Amino acid sequence: MLMTLPIVVGNVNQLMGLGYSAVQVFCSSDQGNSFQEITAASASHATLTALPPMTTYQMGGKLLKFKLDGGTEVSVTFDPLIPNWTPTQVANRINQFAAGRASVVSNNLVLASATTGRTSSVVITYNDATSLGWSDGTSALGQDIRIPLVSNTYFYGYIDLAGVSSYRYQWRFTNSSATQFTDFSDVIYGNASSFVATNALSLATATFVNIQGVATQMTVLVAPADGTPMSIGGLVVGEVATKMFTSDVNGFLAIPLMRGAKVRVAIEGTTLVREFVVPNTATFDLLATMGTAPDAFTIQTVPALLTRRNP
Repeated sequence: MLMTLPIVVGNVNQLMGLGYSAVQVFCSSDQGNSFQEITAASASHATLTALPPMTTYQMGGKLLKFKLDGGTEVSVTFDPLIPNWTPTQVANRINQFAAGRASVVSNNLVLASATTGRTSSVVITYNDATSLGWSDGTSALGQDIRIPLVSNTYFYGYIDLAGVSSYRYQWRFTNSSATQFTDFSDVIYGNASSFVATNALSLATATFVNIQGVATQMTVLVAPADGTPMSIGGLVVGEVATKMFTSDVNGFLAIPLMRGAKVRVAIEGTTLVREFVVPNTATFDLLATMGTAPDAFTIQTVPALLTRRNP
C-alpha cells in the first residue's frame, strides 16, 4: 500500500526567484540518520551491480532467480560444462531469459529493471553463484524525478511511498544541482492508511500580520467537527485528535484539508473559533471563510438594564 507525503510550501514564486526549482525526497528505513534520496534529477532504473568486478565468474552449474518490476520470477541456469564465465557471457545468458536487462560496465555485471521511478525494482530471489556478490533477497528500487515547483502552487503530494510505519521521510528544496539546498523538513513517518489523492484536498491559506502590519507567526488548531475520522494533510485524524499548524516567518500559513469535511478551526490566543465545511476548491482563504461562518461558541447575553424609579 502507498501513502502520500504532504509537502506544503509558502511563497513559491519567491522560492523560484531564489533559484529553487524542485523538491528532493529522502527516506530512512532504520532509526539512524541514514537518509537516502528517493528522487533524482531524472527518473532512474533500479539496478544491481555485481561486486567486486571480475574477469570471470564461477557460474558452471549455478542457478540465478530474480524478479523485475514485481513481475514473474525469472530462472537462469548456466551450463555445467563451462566452469568459468566472462561478464559478457553471463550477461548474454541472462538476456536469453530477460532480453536487454543485463549488461557489462567495467567488468561489472549489471542487472537493470525495464522501467524507471519508484515502481522500478530488481529483486534477487535466489543466487548460488557467490562470486556475483548478490545474496538472496538483494533488492534495489529506482528513483522518481524530483518534484518540480510550480508557480502559485502551495501543495505537492508525493504518493509513491511504502506504507511502512517504521520508515521516515524528509524533504527539502533544491535547484537540482550540488549546491543551494534549504534545510530539511521535519521527519515524517509513513502510515499505510494515509493515502490521500491531491484532488481530494483543498488548501486553506492565510497571512498573519500584527497591529503594526508586520508579518507574525500564529498557531492554528484544526480538528474534525462531526466526530468522523478524516484526513488532514495526508494523515488520518481521529475523533478527538487536534492538529496544530504554525505560520512561517512571513506570516504565511497553508493547511491541506479534505474537501467536504466539517472542521473546527481555532486561532490560538484569540477567541476566534469556527466550524465550517471545507469547500470543493483547490484553495480557499481561511480567514475569509472563518469570517463568514456562524459563531456557535459565543454565549449570547443580554446586558443588564439600568432602571430608575420615580420617587
